Amino acid sequence: MPEKSPAGQLPRSVNIVLDNDLVDKCKPGDRVQVVGIYRCLPNKQGAFTSGTFRTILLANNVILMNKEVSPQISTDDVHKCKKFSKQKNVDVFEMLAKSLAPSIHGHEYIKKALLCMLLGGVEKVSTAQWYQA
Repeated sequence: MPEKSPAGQLPRSVNIVLDNDLVDKCKPGDRVQVVGIYRCLPNKQGAFTSGTFRTILLANNVILMNKEVSPQISTDDVHKCKKFSKQKNVDVFEMLAKSLAPSIHGHEYIKKALLCMLLGGVEKVSTAQWYQA
């Protein structure tokens, strides 16, 4: 599971081929457990192979797991966040940008932009609440 990987580790992906009745067992965003055959296929350039291989998983079974993942936030975590926000002589934005993907060195400007995208946004207000106002 991605949330159990070490901090800063880059995610990896593999293409999965589903056939017949397995196709509609899941939707994008669902957590699944897949059993299958791991295969490597040669990459082709025209009529010749390039010498590199891509990997795929030919699925035999797909098991739908828990759809919702809710984070467990303790009172200790809330206390640490409040303490962190009240620190003097520390640029919180700079420190958060440096802690985002620590295994990728450099690219501080891009990390700050990603941090703004992750934490920014507007409050979603449904139309029913808007008409009542």
